[in-house]
Amino acid sequence: MAVIAKANSNTEPRKAQDIRRANVAPLLTAGMSIRAISAETGIPVGAVHRAKRQIEKTTAAAAEQQQSYIVQQEIDGVQQNVRRLTISLYERAVTNAVGRGLLDHGDCDKPWTVTSALFASMFNDHTIHWLHKRGYLRWDQRGRGEAIIAAVNELIGRQR
Repeated sequence: MAVIAKANSNTEPRKAQDIRRANVAPLLTAGMSIRAISAETGIPVGAVHRAKRQIEKTTAAAAEQQQSYIVQQEIDGVQQNVRRLTISLYERAVTNAVGRGLLDHGDCDKPWTVTSALFASMFNDHTIHWLHKRGYLRWDQRGRGEAIIAAVNELIGRQR
């Protein structure tokens, strides 16, 4: 019986740590500070900090496992070296881009369109309106991720 009790006592702290990480992760993603998370959840600051470090460690390990590799692909009849990348992203980011009109539901399987829409969704509506007022973006293009990126690139190019 002592062995079973000892095994259970070892799993309880791990379970508590997993629960803490599950509670802390979305708040960190939302940009909250460690102290704010502690105040919000009632988890001690030290425990929140340990959970944050563990999340960062796990994320870094996962990022190292992501690979890119070069393959030969024929593009317009010409052999090209193409780098293949695998990325993971939150579905809520895609849903948010669809909700803002930066991505159509039918385009969710097009990698470059999704990437452009997610990058464009980093700019809030006020910024997009500012780009339009300054002549960098036509009003009918405000829902196109590629057009928003082009407008930002043009703005940056003029600042050089």
